[in-house]
Amino acid sequence: MRFVNIKPRRFESFSLWSDKESVEPYVVTNRLDHIEMIRINALSILAFIAASLTLCGSSLAIDTNEIRRSRNEAETSYGDTTREQILETRNRRKRQLKVMVMDARKKLADHSSGENILTGEQKEQFENKVDLFQRKIESMEIELEEWEIERLIVRGTENANRRRERSHHSRNIKSEL
Repeated sequence: MRFVNIKPRRFESFSLWSDKESVEPYVVTNRLDHIEMIRINALSILAFIAASLTLCGSSLAIDTNEIRRSRNEAETSYGDTTREQILETRNRRKRQLKVMVMDARKKLADHSSGENILTGEQKEQFENKVDLFQRKIESMEIELEEWEIERLIVRGTENANRRRERSHHSRNIKSEL
């Protein structure tokens, strides 16, 4: 490691305690020495960043390994394949539709109050959405029969198998490249 070459420089300045006082500030004598200091500071910052990435990078590697391991397991879910999953998805979809109806009604109310003016086409689209979403919610309020649930399970399993095959196929293509 090379140290910066600094030399004392004398000059006179005014002081409250005495008429003249000698002050010896240190001045960098060479522009290359100044550049050397900047380089040393930059290297120390890079070392700090490298150490931080090393410490954080190991935890990221663990997470990605767990993700890869879960993708390779045969039980990985690629869709709703159980009765509980299907019913939960159905309930979640009902909640989503109710929120969408409320949002569309709010936009129509804002239009009626003059807060947010919609075009005729936009107003008609929101009115249609409210009608369609409301009818869908009403149709979903009826409980599913067993044969319908079984049909959804079979369809979900078939779709999951297709997605799984496509996923494995795409991984094989990537590994061949």
